[in-house]
Amino acid sequence: MIMRWDEAVAQAGEYVEMGEFTITKSGKTLECKQEITFTDRPVILSYVYKYHNMELEDIGVEAVQTLGEKMTNASLNTLMGMGIVFIVLILISIIIYGFKVFPYLEAKKKKESSAPAAAPAPIAAPAAPVAAAQDDLELAAVIAAAIAASTGTSTSDFVVRSIRRR
Repeated sequence: MIMRWDEAVAQAGEYVEMGEFTITKSGKTLECKQEITFTDRPVILSYVYKYHNMELEDIGVEAVQTLGEKMTNASLNTLMGMGIVFIVLILISIIIYGFKVFPYLEAKKKKESSAPAAAPAPIAAPAAPVAAAQDDLELAAVIAAAIAASTGTSTSDFVVRSIRRR
């Protein structure tokens, strides 16, 4: 309390008089406020008590600010908040730009680290037509079984004539 009092009185000037004293009850607390008038500005000294046992909860000392001072503080807070937001947005955009650069650097590193290898031996072409024909027969059998299961008939009741791939 003494530190708060020293801070408030340092900017308030010389003591003039004691002002209005008010007591308000809200819920389980009792708040007592004393306005103290100084040459430059008034200071409000407040005490908060628990109502049922009058135990002291808080003591506050605050200098009363003018509307211009409040607006100045509010605008400085707004500017600081907006500045922080823009700085974070710039950092995020730099990080996103870095995602474009990382693959380029990684590819460059792979090129430098890999030594030129001997030319690979030619690989014989696999026998694709035989495997493709076998795959088509299996595909036709699977499709015929699915149609038979969904219609409740056997596969001998219909014939699959062609299958077109799209």
